Amino acid sequence: MKKNPDSNLSSQQLEKLQTEVSELQKKLAETNLINQAMWTLLVETSRRMQVSFAAIKAAVSSLLSYDIFWDGSTQHELLEIIEDSADQVSDQITLMSLAFRSESKSLEIKPEPNEIQEILSSALDNIALSYPEIEFEIEMLPDGSPILVDYEYLSVSLRLLFEVLVENQKTPQRYKVITSEGTTYWFVDIYGVNMEIVDYITTISLCMADEQKQDKRLLPTNKLKLLVMCRIFGLQSIQIGSSPDIQNEDSIRLSIPLVLDD
Repeated sequence: MKKNPDSNLSSQQLEKLQTEVSELQKKLAETNLINQAMWTLLVETSRRMQVSFAAIKAAVSSLLSYDIFWDGSTQHELLEIIEDSADQVSDQITLMSLAFRSESKSLEIKPEPNEIQEILSSALDNIALSYPEIEFEIEMLPDGSPILVDYEYLSVSLRLLFEVLVENQKTPQRYKVITSEGTTYWFVDIYGVNMEIVDYITTISLCMADEQKQDKRLLPTNKLKLLVMCRIFGLQSIQIGSSPDIQNEDSIRLSIPLVLDD
């Protein structure tokens, strides 16, 4: 009679083994999700580049052959199209680069003391320029303790977060952003967030990459943005999710570590 292999394992060893298998399954699911999103992003970037190059080539050919009169308004419109296309391609390439580096664990995070007011104000100003249709109501403390973060990577991850929030908002786009300082963290509470996004962010921030827990309505590119954002946050010990202190369901909280005295 053959012995059951599990009978040689203690309950503690079996539990540890099950935990390791579960972690591997989560990692595999997350990797599959990233690969899917990366391929989608690569195809979209290629398509945008082809469209942009075709438009530029057609315009240049027309200019060289003098068969179209290019007045100032037409030239300005063409330049705006080229600039917008170039910006979109650049953003997609940046996202792919961040995803590759986060997957290969080659992101060089260098936390150092920074002012949260400066980083958050800059991030919100950039988002407002890119999405002039949205409104921000900001309640930010004028001063306080510095935070321990990488300035560049925190700025990038905040942009990724707000891009997904804006692109998935169905109602009139108005956000309220409130900061407060605790004993070990600065808190950034964002109100007016789509609940589907709140649920998805909570899911991936807890490393729950189960396909059943993924929002099917999110575009792969936006899923990739949130995954990269959560990885960058994690590397800086920044927590994201719903706040236990806030009963408002359409909000998320960022908890950003302070510079603590030794």
